Amino acid sequence: MQMALECGLNEPLVELGGRLAAPEADSLRKALEAYRQHALDTRFQGDPLAELSAFCKQYPHSPVIGSLELNLGLRYRLHGYNRRSLEALKSSWERLKGSPDARGHDLANRALGEYCLTLSYLGRCEDLERALQEGKGRKLHGSSTELIAGATEALDLMKKHPEASFRCGPLALARLVRGKQAESAIAKCSSTRKGTSLARVYQLSQECKMAYQMAFRSPGAPILERAVMHWKAGHFGALVERKGDRYLVEDSTSIATPLYVAADCLEQEASGYFLIPAGPLPKGWRSVGLAEAQTVWGCGVTPEKDENATTEDDKKGFDDEPCEYMTRWNVHSLLVSLTLSDIPVGLSPAKFAVPFKVTYAQRERNQPTTFTYSNLGNKWSFNFLSIVNDLYASTGRCYVYQPGGGAEEFYFHTSPNTSQLSPLTSTFLQRNPGTSCILTARDGSQRIYEKVVGNQYFMTRMVDAQGNTTRIHFDEQNRITSVVDPSNRTMTFTYGLASDPLKITQVTDPFGRSATFSYTDGQLTSITDVLGITSSYQYGANDFIQALTTPYGTTQFAYADKSTDPTLDARRILTVVDPAGRNYRVEFRNQAPGIPFSETVVPEGMSVYNFYIDSRNSFAWGPHQLAGGTIDYTKATITHFLHRSGSFYVAARTPESIKKPEERRVWFDYGQPSPGFEAPVPTILPVAIGRVHSDGTTQIKRYEYSPQGNITKIVDPTGRNFLMNYAPGGIDLLSVTTGGKTLMSATYDTQHNLVSLTSASGGTSAFSYDARGLLTSLTNSLGQTTTYSYTQTGNLASINEPLQKTTTFSYDSAERVASATDSEGYTVQAAYDAGDRPVSVTFPDGTQDQLTYSRLDVVETRDRLGRTTQMGRDSLGRLTSLTDANGGVTSLDYGWEDAPHSLTDPKGNTTNFQFDLQQRMIAKQLPGGATQSVIYEQCLGRIYRITDELGASKTFNYFPDNQLKSITYSGATPAVNFTQDTFLPRPLTMTDGTGTTSFAYGEVGAPGANQVTSITGPYGDSASFQYDVAGRPLSQTVNGSAENVTYDDLWRPTSTTNALDTFNMSYLGKTGQVTGVNSTSGPSTTYAYAPNAQDRRLTQI
Repeated sequence: MQMALECGLNEPLVELGGRLAAPEADSLRKALEAYRQHALDTRFQGDPLAELSAFCKQYPHSPVIGSLELNLGLRYRLHGYNRRSLEALKSSWERLKGSPDARGHDLANRALGEYCLTLSYLGRCEDLERALQEGKGRKLHGSSTELIAGATEALDLMKKHPEASFRCGPLALARLVRGKQAESAIAKCSSTRKGTSLARVYQLSQECKMAYQMAFRSPGAPILERAVMHWKAGHFGALVERKGDRYLVEDSTSIATPLYVAADCLEQEASGYFLIPAGPLPKGWRSVGLAEAQTVWGCGVTPEKDENATTEDDKKGFDDEPCEYMTRWNVHSLLVSLTLSDIPVGLSPAKFAVPFKVTYAQRERNQPTTFTYSNLGNKWSFNFLSIVNDLYASTGRCYVYQPGGGAEEFYFHTSPNTSQLSPLTSTFLQRNPGTSCILTARDGSQRIYEKVVGNQYFMTRMVDAQGNTTRIHFDEQNRITSVVDPSNRTMTFTYGLASDPLKITQVTDPFGRSATFSYTDGQLTSITDVLGITSSYQYGANDFIQALTTPYGTTQFAYADKSTDPTLDARRILTVVDPAGRNYRVEFRNQAPGIPFSETVVPEGMSVYNFYIDSRNSFAWGPHQLAGGTIDYTKATITHFLHRSGSFYVAARTPESIKKPEERRVWFDYGQPSPGFEAPVPTILPVAIGRVHSDGTTQIKRYEYSPQGNITKIVDPTGRNFLMNYAPGGIDLLSVTTGGKTLMSATYDTQHNLVSLTSASGGTSAFSYDARGLLTSLTNSLGQTTTYSYTQTGNLASINEPLQKTTTFSYDSAERVASATDSEGYTVQAAYDAGDRPVSVTFPDGTQDQLTYSRLDVVETRDRLGRTTQMGRDSLGRLTSLTDANGGVTSLDYGWEDAPHSLTDPKGNTTNFQFDLQQRMIAKQLPGGATQSVIYEQCLGRIYRITDELGASKTFNYFPDNQLKSITYSGATPAVNFTQDTFLPRPLTMTDGTGTTSFAYGEVGAPGANQVTSITGPYGDSASFQYDVAGRPLSQTVNGSAENVTYDDLWRPTSTTNALDTFNMSYLGKTGQVTGVNSTSGPSTTYAYAPNAQDRRLTQI
């Protein structure tokens, strides 16, 4: 029922085994409306779900009872009614588990998953084990796979590590206290199999120097803040403060989500036992002694990872490959989640064109069991689908389901309608309850959510920083029907499955090119793009894609976690075998072999947490790191994650450090109060990045930021300060200064377009734009103006430079550049394939350059003389052979790396290459057997030594900011040493075997600023240079002999005067082709050229 969603329920109400009778349907509508009203009213103090609960009792055999109880369980948990949530979820599972209907089966799975997760939140080990056993062997889909996986890992933690599992009491206390001593005491406090008692929490508060007391509250007594509260469900939470008519309860479980609960919730769910600030007890309160407090126990397991971390901005194990026209894979590091990406349509080079990108995430947790909007199946998403889930009334936060999947939290600590800067994307969210939400990025661009369904807001507009808007249109079924770009071009969506009308089956771009999507049993099984390339997917259990097949072959995927292998604890593993048989592996693991508890050296001058380095780690190996066939954790790239705020056992999505093989660790400090933990309002913007050199010194780069997340200050490792000043609003960069001198200054219009730019030399350039933010004129610091014109859809039509030099462009029906004509009438034409790849370039004489493709690769080129070059490719698209027009073949062989291990030229000469664990070349063996080698620093990865084929070597040393400090040679060659400027990273002197050479630079504020103005050699020799305000060289004087240059408005040299004579240059029209060089007292030279049809080739001198 759509009304269920409009009232804010998580899942639609699905009729199973019958239809709602009219009186029953009417009662349900009234109950839903009552919940909608209660949920919106933050002053409502009763049970907001009372009417829906009453409906369940009145109609226990209703066709919607199973899905309704699932919703009740989820909503009761959100409103703080833990016991009622547990009861409703269990009842839903019991009712639905035998459903023969596929929809009922999937709803039962979610009910089981949510029930198990709630049991783990409350530390109900035996109940959880029974529930998981009962659901064993069920076919899982969608988010249920991750709910069960998370609960399975929680059970394992409870059984094997009770001392770390049931710490809800200490963690609730952690919400009320700050300071290293208190955090250390709380971190060391272990639990028993029964959990922690109120007495133990009280003792811990004394260790933390907190003036607290144990007390019991009678029903109806005043509610005190800043307290540890015991729930009747056998659990502890922190009652932090009162806001309006609600109470903020923070909990280390529930995925660390705070709840704003009504007084009725506290009356119904709190046991009455509290740990409160010391002082006189209000009426209705009494003291509690240690003996009584020993009988009050709380349990609860915290999740081990942030389960939302599947967005495109979350850390991945490998660098992303371009996914245009074919599916590519990667792995999210924290969750060890396979992700696939593809852009099958919409990649036109036309201005403002918007591509259609689809994404799969194995560990996606943020999709409903039953889709009620456009979709591509479980665990797939796309870039035009983004939803704000407004849970401000109950949690004080909003969750944004990001384009492409995954979610991000937005905190509203200082304002109910404007969030803090988000931790992951540095955006902030504005709420207009019931109307819209607006997400604003640091550059001023926005995503606007105006389609409101209950407490969900669907993205309807994307607006760039200049105000150009892409609009997303929906129909009455919440399906995206079209996307209209800023040039009013329309991308259309087709839904061709009568049995599943919300599945996207075709997307057609504005130029009539389509991508198609095929399904089997609701799962996306293939995508065919505009080139006709098909990527197909084979699924295993739990909606996991175990094989990806493309024209290049099949890539195999396999995963393991606690749900597939009982021996794995909290480990998660994903392995990949590509079409060439190469292996990849990503693993999340605590206490991996070879990884130390702490590092022997850490950066000085920055806040780091050098403990538990062996925990919360994600390891990524490429083929070259697995080539030996063994799993060596020290050879992987290691991402070490922060703790989640206030939770010692939860890994946040923010990296604390990254260590590459054969290098020292790079540390990140985010300015958080407690090193090693996320800030209460997290951020992913580091205030310091540091690591330790091989000589033990520290390299640190520091940053400061504006409220919008833009950098306002950089302090480099040598101590240079760079200050960035922004216009009001924090978006437009007004100036950059260092050492009290301005390197640049700028002004902007209201659309954030750069209007003027003043360089360090004092020269100012001016810019103007049309309403779309397209540049229409540029006047440089010399007063020379270039203008630009555009087509109606925003494509560049002409460039008009000084001296009436004009270049024009025409476009084909897909708005690709079809021809370009210069000021002299020389025209080049281009043709493309369906993927906008150039297939031919035609010249004025009718000859062509041609390219032939196979799959995504160029396999043959033909030049204007008809000469062909052929390229052989392997199953990864790597170049294996090059056959030239004369039949000569150059062949390349590969090992585990992407670069060739050997290259053999047409004469049979072979050069061999060797690479290290980071795929850096470390040796090259020449055909004669001689070898060149490169050694990299073990700490920072910089080049340390190069040895040539004769055995001679040179060794490099660096300044703290990685600028070259010296080069020493193995033979008799004297060393080369540099000194460095403190103003900018540039050399001041270079001393070699001949002596010292000095460099001087232009002063800021005058022509030639920061450019080399003089060079003085060791023998008194010198050279000086002068520049104009635009930075062009005007003169150079070498040992007293000067040369001067003048230019025309196209920046072509028109005369050069030196000790020999004055030379004047003339040109062919507006081109750079010289037609004459005339000296004042000597000979003259003229040049003649063929007409355009012969490419204006030089014909005569």
